[in-house]
Amino acid sequence: MIVPLRPNLENLTAVYLPALQAILDSPLNASGMVQAVYINFGRPGIYEIRPQADFIKDSTPTAFENVLGGLFQTGRILRTDTAEELMLRIPDVPTVIARIQEDYMKIGCLSGAGALDGTNLQEYLTASSNDQSYFFVVGNFADKEIDHHIEDYVKVSQLDLNANAELRVVVNALQAKWGVL
Repeated sequence: MIVPLRPNLENLTAVYLPALQAILDSPLNASGMVQAVYINFGRPGIYEIRPQADFIKDSTPTAFENVLGGLFQTGRILRTDTAEELMLRIPDVPTVIARIQEDYMKIGCLSGAGALDGTNLQEYLTASSNDQSYFFVVGNFADKEIDHHIEDYVKVSQLDLNANAELRVVVNALQAKWGVL
């Protein structure tokens, strides 16, 4: 009998909960500028988290582990009062790309030694129009499958940053660009 590997919910929570809380609790999200967050959890798959999933902002690690357990079992989390999908499984990277509006710039984030090839994030945002919308790829999501969809790369830091730190730099830079502080 083959027993499927169960994802380590505690590790996934430790990695992803702080980043989700940072973006969902940000002035950027409060002003309606976040359309969705996509997370590649590895073996459990890719999931879309909608900005209306405000229960995540106040989740404890244990509560978020329970949410992830339910999400991985059912493929979605619904708002109890309206049945609106707040979190849902996305089958693959091409489906993620298809869900992004065509006028969004798809930007790969680089940090550490690999950041030498990218334009500085602040310079990039300063040079771009205030009307431009973005899709940022941070962390391990930037794999070979999505690589050919990336239109530009930006340097987030010369230091090696994890996805949480890269995300915080991007959110802060966008808030500064659009005066949403």
